[in-house]
Amino acid sequence: MAQAIQAPAVPSTQPPARTGWVLYDGSCGFCLKCLRVARGALEKRGFACEPLQAGWVAERLGLTKEEVTATFRVLSVEGGQHNGADAYLFLFRRIWYLWPLGMLFGCPGFYGLFARAYGWVASNRYRISGTCALPGKPPQ
Repeated sequence: MAQAIQAPAVPSTQPPARTGWVLYDGSCGFCLKCLRVARGALEKRGFACEPLQAGWVAERLGLTKEEVTATFRVLSVEGGQHNGADAYLFLFRRIWYLWPLGMLFGCPGFYGLFARAYGWVASNRYRISGTCALPGKPPQ
């Protein structure tokens, strides 16, 4: 009786199923630098990275162009929206080596500190970019 020969497993070249979109300020050098570091990990987990300035973003969120760029955002394919510090926690909990940070910063007390730190960085991102000479929108 002949035995069936199985072909060796071939690594999948298929991209991961879409999980959501990471929306960043495309005119901020600080944001662009952070994205260069994180893009691979995000895309590996099914997140597409798009600038907040992309035409579809403001329309989909029902916001003006000025409102939409106010904060970092993550949209999930299920329709969930996470903004600011919550967006980072959402992503931290999906990347195994950042999961402990997601749990820590999600705890009462730590969350307040994390949210304030995010708020400070977000409101000063153009100044940070200018100080570090990162390409992007000049400080205002």
